[in-house]
Amino acid sequence: MGKKANGKLNRKIPYEEQSSKKPRRWDHIFGILTVAAIIWFGLIIYNDFKSLGIDTNINNTQDETLDSAIAAKDDDLTMMEKNTWVINNGNVICIDAGHGGGDKGTVSGNYKESAICLLIAKSVQQELEHMGAQVVMTRTDDIAISQEQRVKIGNDKKADIFVSIHLNSSANETANGAEAWIHSSKPNNSLKLSKTILEEIAINTGIHNRDVKYGTLADSKENYYINSRSKSASLILELGFITSNSDMLVINNKTEHIAKAIASGIAKYLNGGDKGESGKY
Repeated sequence: MGKKANGKLNRKIPYEEQSSKKPRRWDHIFGILTVAAIIWFGLIIYNDFKSLGIDTNINNTQDETLDSAIAAKDDDLTMMEKNTWVINNGNVICIDAGHGGGDKGTVSGNYKESAICLLIAKSVQQELEHMGAQVVMTRTDDIAISQEQRVKIGNDKKADIFVSIHLNSSANETANGAEAWIHSSKPNNSLKLSKTILEEIAINTGIHNRDVKYGTLADSKENYYINSRSKSASLILELGFITSNSDMLVINNKTEHIAKAIASGIAKYLNGGDKGESGKY
């Protein structure tokens, strides 16, 4: 006889028993995966919208900051325009840019006094002419011109005011501020004009006011040529120290403000300092 067959291994399973076993539910598995995929994509979309919202808020904040800065600048310029004096009586004003040509004045690093003075003088000319004044310039280019020639130009044109623009210097780098030099006799018209200009510069640019000084730096009883020979109210305006970082920062970045301040000081003096229809500052 042969070996007994292994009934467990060779037993044929009836169809009924086969059909009674639970089949694998691939449809359930597929459904679960589909739901998981939907949730996953939903999270991605949510995060994208959230990031977009953050970026939008940042951009909006940046835009608002930029708009505020532009508005502040516009307000600043608008205020300066509103505060412009008007010169109605045809006053003649001589604006002198110090040094020129081979005479560069004081040189500090890349700064040349003669070039800076000319730039500011031209800006002051524009401001004064906008106010209605007749302006005479001693020079409008980088040329040499003597003290005698400068004074003659002002006197020949019968100038009411002579302002010579310069920059100060010092071995002490902390020295700063604007000052004016007038005749040692302290003439009232030159004194009042100088004080008014210095006040306007300090208020509108922040440059320190070193006040009015008399005579010359070497001797208070002597006088600079312009102050001794000019027939009008006159002053040497030391706008700031070319050796001062703080002064030069203002002079470089606020040229228009400085010019407006000088012009407004002149106009305010000519209008007697009154705030009426003739001018408002």
